[in-house]
Amino acid sequence: MNLPLIDQTRDRAVGEIPATGFASSFERRRLRAYLGLIVVDVAALLVGYFLAHLIYLGGFRMGLARGTLPAQLMLPVYLTLALYNGTYSLPSLSNWKSASSRAITALLIAATLFNFIVFFVRIETDFSRTTFVIC
Repeated sequence: MNLPLIDQTRDRAVGEIPATGFASSFERRRLRAYLGLIVVDVAALLVGYFLAHLIYLGGFRMGLARGTLPAQLMLPVYLTLALYNGTYSLPSLSNWKSASSRAITALLIAATLFNFIVFFVRIETDFSRTTFVIC
């Protein structure tokens, strides 16, 4: 017979939905912090590619969308890897070194996978590989 674990501070089973139907205040703050980390990572990736595009090509000659195309293609791969390796977890909220090392690991793996995908699929879209390397 499996009895549910009881959280002594809340007098309810762990994982059970509270009577109000809402998450507690700390859980909401933690989820907002995770969302904030995700938004900052997405913005940093897009801005990084945009700045690399500006530095390498010197202006808006090829357009904003073309300069951030590699970032837009790599973003889903990065977010998937970052969610999988624990970049957005409780230890990452309390230790910035842990969070940054996990984010960098996810970014390096995503960049490697992105290069393999571009190489094997033979995407005909013309984007600057130098911009990709600079970022």
